[in-house]
Amino acid sequence: FGRKSDSASHFDTTYCYCCSIGSNLPLPITGKLRPGAFVWVGVEFVSRAPGILIIVENLTVPLDRRVWTEARALHDAGYTVSVVCPTGGKYTASYEVLEGIHVFRHPMPFEADGALGYALEYSWALAWEFALSIKAYFKVGFDVVQACNPPDLLFLIGGFWKYLFGKRFVFDHHDINP
Repeated sequence: FGRKSDSASHFDTTYCYCCSIGSNLPLPITGKLRPGAFVWVGVEFVSRAPGILIIVENLTVPLDRRVWTEARALHDAGYTVSVVCPTGGKYTASYEVLEGIHVFRHPMPFEADGALGYALEYSWALAWEFALSIKAYFKVGFDVVQACNPPDLLFLIGGFWKYLFGKRFVFDHHDINP
């Protein structure tokens, strides 16, 4: 980004040199800020739409219809939506954008059976989901973490973002039994 001068006014326009498109965001030459403006090194940034990070462990998106419906409704309401989920079926890409929704997927090496199997599966998934939440934060950004159960351990990721970064946390209880 740079500044393209407009000698006919008291403002410059933020200009993207990579695609040669002006954003028509006036920047005061005097350096005074307009109310609500964010400035970094002389360039004004437009605030992004509020972001939601949805984490689901047991089924990939868009095959998990409940999560996909929630994500699409949030996107349609103007939110930036990211989903962290496992790979599954024909959905094996580690990252893709589906209908404007950012989907981050992690591998699942096996389907759990027994107490030890569940402990390994949930530990594997939790580690991947935590790593992908960091990737989603830097790639897309979010303000709210929504954790869909099972498993109930996703509160650990939500707690990290809530207590260290002030993000809101929503526990989305899908199953009526623990």
